[in-house]
Amino acid sequence: MGDLKRIIATPDDTWLAQLVAPTGAGKTHTATVLHGEIVDQHAKEIAADPTYMPSIYVSMSLLADKAAHNWKDDYWKILVALNHPNPRSYDLSEAREKLKTTLRKRRTEVLILDEAAHFISGCKSDDIASIKRRANVVKSLTEDTQTRLLLCATFDLLPMIRVDGQLARRNQVVHLQRYRNTECDRTEFAGILADLDSAFPNYLAVSLVELENEIYEGCVGLIGVLRNWLVRAATAAQHSGRGGITKSDLDAARLSLRDLIPILEEAMNGEELLAESDEAKREFRLLLDGDKRQLGDPAVPKETQNEPKEAADESTDQGKKSGKKGGKNKKRRPARRNPNRPSLDGPESEA
Repeated sequence: MGDLKRIIATPDDTWLAQLVAPTGAGKTHTATVLHGEIVDQHAKEIAADPTYMPSIYVSMSLLADKAAHNWKDDYWKILVALNHPNPRSYDLSEAREKLKTTLRKRRTEVLILDEAAHFISGCKSDDIASIKRRANVVKSLTEDTQTRLLLCATFDLLPMIRVDGQLARRNQVVHLQRYRNTECDRTEFAGILADLDSAFPNYLAVSLVELENEIYEGCVGLIGVLRNWLVRAATAAQHSGRGGITKSDLDAARLSLRDLIPILEEAMNGEELLAESDEAKREFRLLLDGDKRQLGDPAVPKETQNEPKEAADESTDQGKKSGKKGGKNKKRRPARRNPNRPSLDGPESEA
């Protein structure tokens, strides 16, 4: 929460922030709490001017069907949240301009879009062109409005921001981590269970702290998964006429291992994407070294300078034997394509 507030308050050109987390880590709760705090912070200004809307929260969960993402529905839902009197538009251009105008009039400082991974739903991970087009559309939502954009999503949204340098420079990622299976995180997790034992004694006939290892394995460190688990167990206890959750209720309401495996794999894969891996460090160093060679740094000899003299003499001798300049091994320059010749591929369709 502190990182998000700092990003929003910093007067730089970072127009986009991402709150990424695995499912069940608390993205939606964090976003709604942040939205509420911003509104409360400006309560006096809102009372003086009801048109002032410093923060807008919109869940994008219903804006993408199984086939494709619909931008017109996106704009409509955001305009409804902005209390626009006529949120419907005839085309995308009109909807986009209407949204920008409304954001300026409402003086909106933060636009929070939850479940934002739907922006690139239907895009393949290697379809950079389609992802880039959609990223630029998202960028246009807040252009010329001085509105910061906060996208809340799972790790699936990360490719949209890493398609080019311009988007990467204007973006900051906040990772809402799960409680991992480490000594430090497990200690904090046990503290949360102790808080639950103290806060809900009438709902618990068993101590969660005493079952800490079983509880952790049943939710893999994700509080949202734990919350839903306890709700199911409490419902079962209520229907059975018992006053509190028993261990048998917890065992019956626990997710199966087949359900927990994809949840844990998704979390671990996302954490790996965000980590400064050894592979990323090597790639970065190679790019920096290539920058030196490209600029002709005398401290970095060119590859041709390292070629053994014997290899160069052998190449010359082969050229003489073949009777042709450069010899048989000389690479031919590829022919240039006639620009007037029609392409075999049709025009790229819009995503």
